[in-house]
Parts: sequence; structure tokens; C-alpha cells
Amino acid sequence: RAPTAHELLVTLAKRRGWLLGRGGYADETRAGRRILKDYCDGKLVVCTLPPRANDIAYLGELAEWFVPTAAMPLWAPPAISSSSS
Repeated sequence: RAPTAHELLVTLAKRRGWLLGRGGYADETRAGRRILKDYCDGKLVVCTLPPRANDIAYLGELAEWFVPTAAMPLWAPPAISSSSS
């Protein structure tokens, strides 16, 4: 399972040593601000698929190039074999 937002912030704060008070509570606010700063500065990579990329009907006549297989991701064209004539 993916970590929750709370777990992510607590883990980041503890690893960076951002603790509050005598109990050593994680400074989640500082961790959250750091994540937002890194995102705005372009230090975090964010990638998304284009809209409707998984919709084969949307691709029309290009659909034959985008048929997914176990070894090939949806967005990669199949290998073109070179036959000697």
C-alpha cells in the first residue's frame, strides 16, 4: 500500500531531524513546506499520461501501433523488423 500523507510527512521530518519539543514530535508543517518548495523549484519530477491515452478507440488508425503487451508499455511503438529482400 502507498503511504498516507501523514506517514510521508512524519517520515521526512524524522529523517531530516526536524523534531519539536521534548517528546521529539515530527515537525510535519516544516516537512510539508519543504515538499511544496521542492515541487515549485522543479526538484520533484511529476509525469502523467496524456488524457485518454488508454482509450484505444480514441487513437483511431494509430491504434495498431499502441496495442499493449506484457513486455511493451502502451506508449511505445512495436519494433519494426528489417527483412532482407
